[in-house]
Amino acid sequence: MTNNTGAEAAGGGDIITRERYSNFELLVDFKTTPGCNSGIKYFVQPNLDPITGSGSKTSVGSAIGYEYQILDDAATLTPNSAATAIASLAPIYDLLPVDGNKNVNPIGEWNTPTSSCAAIMSKHWLNGGGF
Repeated sequence: MTNNTGAEAAGGGDIITRERYSNFELLVDFKTTPGCNSGIKYFVQPNLDPITGSGSKTSVGSAIGYEYQILDDAATLTPNSAATAIASLAPIYDLLPVDGNKNVNPIGEWNTPTSSCAAIMSKHWLNGGGF
């Protein structure tokens, strides 16, 4: 995780598989830090140019794909805002909100996200709770 400085992949970079997958279950562990903003992307299309929030092309930025958002909700989000549901910890970022309560472990403790994808359906879990 990097701090929320706005510099995408400034110190980390990307881990990319050599093979393409359509049906999979991904289980990993992560710890959050104060202000963190990161994610796990899948079904990425590396041949598409990155875009800005308004949809125009940009020379730098994230690859286009689905994202399991990893975020310090308390430091980053405005409570009860419309954007919070699709831009918080665990949703399919900017597409589908978390449906129900999240079981989030505190900063510095391990969290276990799971992404399950089969055909055209994706689902996210956090620490055993599904949404």
